Amino acid sequence: MRSCDLCARGTGVMQKHSHSQVKHKTHQKINVQTKRMDGGSVRLCSKCLKTIAKIEKELVEKQAKKA
Repeated sequence: MRSCDLCARGTGVMQKHSHSQVKHKTHQKINVQTKRMDGGSVRLCSKCLKTIAKIEKELVEKQAKKA
């Protein structure tokens, strides 16, 4: 099962509707990607990857202002 190691988000269940409004349960998978962090491989969802990139960018900007 696909799940994020950081936020523990996993596969969701949704209902698919046909033209006649007959409902079928299907699974909606999250976008999980592997990233190497601290010498190991971690499975992260795209939402967490964006958040990590944002935090890293803010840290670099703060260090540039101090210098």
